[in-house]
Amino acid sequence: MKRSLRRALPLAALVLAACGSGRSTDAIPGAEAGAWQGAWAAAPHQPVSQSDVSFRMIVRPTLGGERLRLRFSNAYGSQPTRITAVSIAKRSTGPTVDSASLQPVLFGGLPGTEVQPGAELISDPLAFSWSFGEELAVSFHVAESSDMDQHGNAVAVGYSGSGDLTMDAAGSGYGNVVTSFFGFMGLDVDRPDATGTVVALGDSITDGGNPPEINNRWPDYLADRLHEAGLVFGVLNEGIGANQVTRDTEFLGFSEAAMSRFDRDVLQRPGLRTVVLFEGTNDLAGEVGAQEVFD
Repeated sequence: MKRSLRRALPLAALVLAACGSGRSTDAIPGAEAGAWQGAWAAAPHQPVSQSDVSFRMIVRPTLGGERLRLRFSNAYGSQPTRITAVSIAKRSTGPTVDSASLQPVLFGGLPGTEVQPGAELISDPLAFSWSFGEELAVSFHVAESSDMDQHGNAVAVGYSGSGDLTMDAAGSGYGNVVTSFFGFMGLDVDRPDATGTVVALGDSITDGGNPPEINNRWPDYLADRLHEAGLVFGVLNEGIGANQVTRDTEFLGFSEAAMSRFDRDVLQRPGLRTVVLFEGTNDLAGEVGAQEVFD
């Protein structure tokens, strides 16, 4: 084991050095140059199909700011995500949002867009002010039959309802509670003063456990401690329940191996500086040899 670790350390140094330079995401449609840092993320892992439905996803970004952009993912779909409208607001309670903060989000200056199969799309940057610890509500509507990515068992509460409810501040039309993230998989903030983004790559221990909505995942605690110490880092939770380092699994839906999703879920995140890898127990439980995990 010591020999394996000694062999792994130079490789780890190379990987982290590559992460330090990062890979520009500004080539992704909708992106714009800026000092972008990842402030919130969920790892997509399986597709769902929806039609004429609005989702209101509740998130707690790990950085405050005054300018943001949103990421929508259709990595696993076989048809486009046909989005007609998107909005963002500060959450009040339940599906209700602060009407004074409610704003539409655009894509190339337009309210609607399509995310093609296998792709991720970034919104236009939006002037929007919020503080660390505030919950934000991201709402979007798909009118036609659409595929979109899902992050199941999200240990979070969101809402859905029929029709376009994106500008419904009262939230009265959001009659369904959902516990997965749909479509919307990332929020970036323009923070020139930030040191960088920390990506936590892992399995259910990183993804989080019940009860929902109390933000008790270890990356949440890490973000709190960094903030309390005055260190300006974004923290992204890229954990997936039952994830393995070496193999895809089907438990809790499709879960692509960390080795396969590393490029998308880690190297393509904005402002990437540090990676915390916390995986391997599911490989060993699945009778994968320790040497294969080390390699």
